[in-house]
Amino acid sequence: MRIVILSRNKLGFIDDTCKKENYGINLVDLWECCNAIVLSWLMNCVSPKLLSGMVYSSNASAIWDDLKERFDKVDCSRSFQIHKEITFASQGTSLISTYFSKLRVPWAEFYSLAPILGYDCAKSREFVQFMERQKLLQFLMGLNESY
Repeated sequence: MRIVILSRNKLGFIDDTCKKENYGINLVDLWECCNAIVLSWLMNCVSPKLLSGMVYSSNASAIWDDLKERFDKVDCSRSFQIHKEITFASQGTSLISTYFSKLRVPWAEFYSLAPILGYDCAKSREFVQFMERQKLLQFLMGLNESY
């Protein structure tokens, strides 16, 4: 959902950087219109059971924060399942390219759950290099003995 909002240049309405009070009287109506659009996107993307708590909110940022508090949790059981899937993956009778493609999906999901340091930080680059080495080792562990 965040990607969709970002692509429509409305991220400020959910990360609270685009506040109504930052705009003059002439632009408040435009802000209200854009906020309503983002609210409708959010409401159309959740299950009907969640709508009852959202329909009374007039601020997209407040709804986003509420959804984030409820659902933006790292589920250890899911992390465990993904890690297990990666650990026990093997090439078997597959081509190397097929085996590698099979690993890409769980890698992407697993690393999306990993905490990321700042992008310009030296420690962040070290962490990314470490994770890339981990992926290489996991890939090599599942290759057939002939390789």
